[in-house]
Amino acid sequence: AGRPEPQRFSRAYQPPTRLTAGLYRTEDRWGDPAYYLYPKLPRHWPVAEVTVENLGRLRLERVGWFYPVGKPLSAGDLAEGRAWPIRGHAHLRELQLPARDFWVLVPDPENPESGALASWGAPKLGSHFTVLFREALWPDLQRLREESLLQWSGERQPAFAETPDWWEIQECQVLAPVWDGLFLQHPELKEALQPRDRLHIALSGGLRVPQGRAWLKDHLPQVTVYGFQPTAAVTLTEVVTGNIYLQGDQRSTNQPWDLPADLPPGTYRIQVRSGTAHQERSLKILNWDDLSLACVVGE
Repeated sequence: AGRPEPQRFSRAYQPPTRLTAGLYRTEDRWGDPAYYLYPKLPRHWPVAEVTVENLGRLRLERVGWFYPVGKPLSAGDLAEGRAWPIRGHAHLRELQLPARDFWVLVPDPENPESGALASWGAPKLGSHFTVLFREALWPDLQRLREESLLQWSGERQPAFAETPDWWEIQECQVLAPVWDGLFLQHPELKEALQPRDRLHIALSGGLRVPQGRAWLKDHLPQVTVYGFQPTAAVTLTEVVTGNIYLQGDQRSTNQPWDLPADLPPGTYRIQVRSGTAHQERSLKILNWDDLSLACVVGE
């Protein structure tokens, strides 16, 4: 087969010259953490083969991300940043890990119960996440806890055996919506941790299809509406038929509850309101007969 045609871009669009990477966290059998390079695909960038020197060919894991690559990163890699040359690509020149003083590592948004943690984005309200940070940020984190804005489980833990400068706090959770008037020595920490939404809808349990984006009939997830008010009004609608199964039903926030047990297969919209806050998300329910097809098309 001949070589693929080079990608063409309009004059107004300048393709990126580098890929950036986040972190992917794992643990060994003793619970010691390791952090891997987690390359990110630029938004709206067409999927193409990318080969990085000393790391090999990058393979797409999910929308927006390649699989983690390379050996575990060192404390020096995180503190100083690193760059790896990209070979044989029309536009990309390097894969870059930016120098950072902290990383926020959140659960997998496609399968929160998997135990995986990575830099997928800002923490969702109600979720538990890990903060990897340098010693200099410890006073700011302690202040957030003293102000009842942030909590975490246990004591801070060393992140690297070779240096006392990097630490982890685990099972972190945001406790309050208003962080105005709070001034930290590292304001970028506040920007990364303060909640962006007043409500968040989480689905847990049940029996997911393999890629985690749908559930099987009669094995539905529980719903938890995380919020700062005591209750939220919930509406549940089947998108195609327009059938309404819940209409403004009041549910306690921050506590799991069951969906109607007899929901037929279909695509549903869960809408919640609490005070002036509003949030919604979709829920897909499949028959067992649909499972093989869902696996093939990547549901």
